Amino acid sequence: MSVKPLDGLAILELGEGLSSAFCCKLLRDYGADVIKVENPGIGDPARRIGPFPEDQPHPGKSALFLYLNAGKKSLTLDIQSDDGQEVIRRLVLETEAIVETFSPGYLAANDLPFEDLRRRKPRLLMTSITPFGQTGPYSSYKANNLVSFAVGGQMAMTGDPDREPLLGAGYQADYQAGLHAFAATCIGLYACNYQEIGQWIDISAQECQATMLEFALPWHMYLGVGSGERRGNQLNATAGVFPVADGHVGIHVMQPQWQRFAEMVEPGLATHERFKDMGSRLINNDELTAMVFAWMADKQRVELYHDLQRNKVPSAFVHDMDDLLASEHLNARGFWHEVDHSEAGSATHPGPPIRFADFEMEYEPAPSLGEHTDAILADIGVSGAEMAAMRARGAI
Repeated sequence: MSVKPLDGLAILELGEGLSSAFCCKLLRDYGADVIKVENPGIGDPARRIGPFPEDQPHPGKSALFLYLNAGKKSLTLDIQSDDGQEVIRRLVLETEAIVETFSPGYLAANDLPFEDLRRRKPRLLMTSITPFGQTGPYSSYKANNLVSFAVGGQMAMTGDPDREPLLGAGYQADYQAGLHAFAATCIGLYACNYQEIGQWIDISAQECQATMLEFALPWHMYLGVGSGERRGNQLNATAGVFPVADGHVGIHVMQPQWQRFAEMVEPGLATHERFKDMGSRLINNDELTAMVFAWMADKQRVELYHDLQRNKVPSAFVHDMDDLLASEHLNARGFWHEVDHSEAGSATHPGPPIRFADFEMEYEPAPSLGEHTDAILADIGVSGAEMAAMRARGAI
């Protein structure tokens, strides 16, 4: 068994939502021991989100939960109870970091403020992920993925120019917040060890989105005009997504590739007076766009993709889920892996986005609800009789 970068670190995952779950999934992938705290009886909300095998809801079979929580340990605990709060205080002594998604002030209101926890363990790190951060006039506002995508500026740039703004596919705002939290937690762990003091990291989903506005925000700052208007799938004749016979192919042809691409579309096109340079192509964009549409219309996407790549033209065919699962490239790299779960059976999961050369990934199933509660409590000195009393009070 190879040693992973985060082996030996213990992480306490509090709160609910995709961002903290994804952050802690990545921490677990790279070796950390993650204790996921779930509400007694009902568990994490992701357990109730499908898809489920045969479309039959089951708390142990949610595909979303199984993916986000592979390899974690499940501890059922009511942190609003005195029992639950005392368990958290004791767990902090065995933990390097907390990742939480409660509303600002929630932990303090439940007698678990960060400063008190840090007094118990001076090197403690806490990463807090919220829609708007811990401070500011919106800090107490509620939000979800759609809200974060909208208030972060991304939605303003997504969609066709003559239509309403669009929400990006998937839960990109939540996952991006989780990815930023993962990076921040790793940096924070290093800082806590190097500086020997605890850290509280404040992650705002809105700010995570606003940092990824590409050229739109700098354009506006420097020139005082907006360049973040919606442009749809078609930027111009040589940059966009075009329909082909069996799907869509995206291209981004820059000046160094123009001659090779133009010769593919029509012999002699590269030196034609109306299209010889970027300025002339911009002036005659409508005419050139029509030519590219016509040229691509009867092509097969995979064949065209490889033809374009052989001619050094940046391109891609639009992959659907079947394409991703069947991808010869992803499969050659071992990206997909099978995980067997005692309740859900075998399922295909994507691998982590970061690879280290010196260790092999090992994949474990997600826990059943409360699977590790007794073992975790026993490790911090809770007796069997105490556990029974806590169960009777509904604390675990």
